[in-house]
This record gives sequence, structure tokens and C-alpha cells, in this order.
Amino acid sequence: MSKIGPIAQSDTSIVTDGLVFNMDFSKFSCYPRTGTTITDLKGSLTGTLINGATFDSNNLGYIDLDGVDDSIDCGNDSSLNFNLSTALTGEIWVNFSAANTVYKQMMSRMQTSAPFAGWEFAIGANTGYRQSFGFFMRNNEANPTNGKVKQRRTTSDVSVSSNVWLCLGFTYDGSGNFDNVTMYKNGEAVASEISNNDTMSSTVSSTASLTLRTRQGNNPEAMDIAVAKLYEKELTAVEMLQNYNAQKEKFGL
Repeated sequence: MSKIGPIAQSDTSIVTDGLVFNMDFSKFSCYPRTGTTITDLKGSLTGTLINGATFDSNNLGYIDLDGVDDSIDCGNDSSLNFNLSTALTGEIWVNFSAANTVYKQMMSRMQTSAPFAGWEFAIGANTGYRQSFGFFMRNNEANPTNGKVKQRRTTSDVSVSSNVWLCLGFTYDGSGNFDNVTMYKNGEAVASEISNNDTMSSTVSSTASLTLRTRQGNNPEAMDIAVAKLYEKELTAVEMLQNYNAQKEKFGL
């Protein structure tokens, strides 16, 4: 298929119901191929390529993030605030340059210092839960049992490969129970387990920007990011597969 095919397909075939944030760097309206300003295709939020993050035209377009200090800052607009009572779906097309050697955030609106309140979608190093990818929420309440910040965390039971494009995602129903978080890899639900399910208030406050690749300078790791989407809705398994099929061709899948 020509390049026109995948471009048109990615515009018309993704799920749009509940979509609140959509960065697709193959689109000129998202990134005009020059400068540092990026624009969300759904809500017209603007963001910034940080510390020399660069555009690459392969696979119709993605942002190349080095392993030093590059990141994508998408701002801290109130539309990106999500709580335990918010139904939520996150999805990202990403290509890691190396195996899981350090903890690395893919999408994060978590503060960079204690109590690390907020949420993030991350993958990490080869120890314990960090062999896989997971969705995390924390607030500023202390757990009376261990004194640590209360959090909810669900992680997948599968690892990820390097130097290959992956579509990773999660869905959450807003029930407050992280047993109801489902992890996805390439459009298919994968086995997962809940590793923290502390009782905490619904409010998860964070003043941090939404960043792609790293939590505002924390734990940098080289990766390429082509698409990042957020829905204020729990997508179904059928809808997650629809999104994957809509954009897989431009990644050779």
C-alpha cells in the first residue's frame, strides 16, 4: 500500500469516542517538521520538544528521544487530570533502543519528588515487577502500615522487546479497583497482576506536566515515540484491536 493509504487509515479508523488527547507525529498538524512546538490533534493543546528531541520521517514520522535528556512536554492542562474515579485508556506506539535496563516512563503526569503524586504508564528494569509494563496511580496519603505513599499498580506479565515497534496500552474502568485494569500489547489483552491496591481517596492531584518518555527529567532512556493517545473512557477489547489495526501498517506490522 502507498503511504497515502496508511495516512488516511490512521485518520479515519481509530476510535474517537472519549478521545481527549492525541499526539500523532506523522501529521503535519501535530508536528510541522520544524521547530519545537507540537499540537494535540484532539484538544489543540500545545507542547514542546525538550533538549533536542528530533523528528524522523521513517514510518511516516516519529520523535527520536536520546538516552540523555530528551523528552516531550505536553503541558499540565486540567483536561489531563485523572482520578481513581475516572475511566481511562492510554495507548502509545513506541520503539525502545535497548532491553529493559532501567525504569522508564512512557507517559507520565507524576511529580518528580515525594510524594510522587499522579499517574504514569511505565516500563522498567529486569527486577521484580519491572520486567514488564504497568499503570500506576499515587496520591499524597501515607500508608499507616509502612509509611510509604499509597498507590495502585497493575503490571503485565509479559516483557517487551527492543528495536521493534510496539503498541502498548491499558484500560481502566474508574471503579477504584485496579483488578479492573487491563494491559494490552499490539491490540491484544495480556495477562497482568495487581501488585499494589492501597485504599486511598479518589483524588490524585499532580501539578506536573504530562511528559512522554520521562517524568520531567527522571530516569531517561532512549526510545522513539510515534503516537500517544488518552481516552476518558475504558475502551473495549474490540476497540483496542481496532486502534492497533488502524495504524500497524506504517510500522511494518
